[in-house]
Amino acid sequence: MADPAANIGRRLENAVYLQLRNCEDVKEIFYYKEAKEVDFLYQRGSHTSCVNVAYRIYSADTARRELSGLEDARRVFPNAECSLILNDWDPTLFTENVTIAPAWKFLIQ
Repeated sequence: MADPAANIGRRLENAVYLQLRNCEDVKEIFYYKEAKEVDFLYQRGSHTSCVNVAYRIYSADTARRELSGLEDARRVFPNAECSLILNDWDPTLFTENVTIAPAWKFLIQ
């Protein structure tokens, strides 16, 4: 029998993608990858946003990986708003200048 919790991070990414697709003012959504990756890069009006999604972050390595993708994108898009959408996290791991949005809150917008 399959574990219902398997791939829950991927399912959360899919839910975030579907939420973005339902936003009338978001026309195109991209996956961005140079040295690191960003799950979603999109433009809303004249504002560019870079978003990484993770179900749970409780290790410094995982936090560093998610943040480094956003930092990489910010070099190319210096005015972009960078956000992490997370279900569960250790707030002491994030001292960077990044917005953290609880997944439930993002999904009900």
